[in-house]
Amino acid sequence: WIQHHDHPIFRKTKDVASRGWLEFTDPEQIGRCLPDRQRMEKYAHTINKDYLDIGKFNPDMPVIFKNYTKNRTYQDMYLETAPCCLRAEDRQTALLGIENIVPFFDYRLLEFMYQVPNSLKIKQGVTKHLLRQAMQGILPEETRTRIAKSGWNAPAHVWFSESSLSNLQDLIQSQSFRQRGIYNVPIVEELLEEHLDIVRGQQNRENHMMFFWQLINVELWLKDIEALAQELGKESFAIAA
Repeated sequence: WIQHHDHPIFRKTKDVASRGWLEFTDPEQIGRCLPDRQRMEKYAHTINKDYLDIGKFNPDMPVIFKNYTKNRTYQDMYLETAPCCLRAEDRQTALLGIENIVPFFDYRLLEFMYQVPNSLKIKQGVTKHLLRQAMQGILPEETRTRIAKSGWNAPAHVWFSESSLSNLQDLIQSQSFRQRGIYNVPIVEELLEEHLDIVRGQQNRENHMMFFWQLINVELWLKDIEALAQELGKESFAIAA
């Protein structure tokens, strides 16, 4: 795991692994995984508590199996990672009239994989062991044996510090954003300054790209909802008249 997946910012060490095991698993109930509260609450201070107190939120962490890995997989498949990704993918492809097919989510394959032991999923720190074995002679060896994970992130950290910075600043300074009462604006402004320092100074630490990406999407979505409500209001008024 350390050899194959270490990262200059998100380090992989024995201490990190041990800490994660202690923080994210419940030794008193075999198989029960615990939420990553540090990740959940990383930007909680940017939200006005009158709007939402994330500290009071306890996510549902079902114990379906007496196995930590399978329950963590269940969590990602049904409650956390996959649902939001699949929903967004469906909306985007449907908008363009593209049929979206996700073969690895075939229910027969899912049911089979929940019966496969962990030793065939991760072996010597390498993931997808059984899939790699099954793809011999089918996939090119360079692809089949590749361990390094390739990210798909757009360079939003650069956009938010260069070409789109003024747009982001205008959004934060806008009356509609401030009046919503969702975000603590002074703290958001401090985070933006910190983000600029990190990116422009090429500092070897995590920037705030994802926070601002989410903030922008929330604001644009709310504006669309408001515009739609106004349009529906006009139509309702016309029908009533």
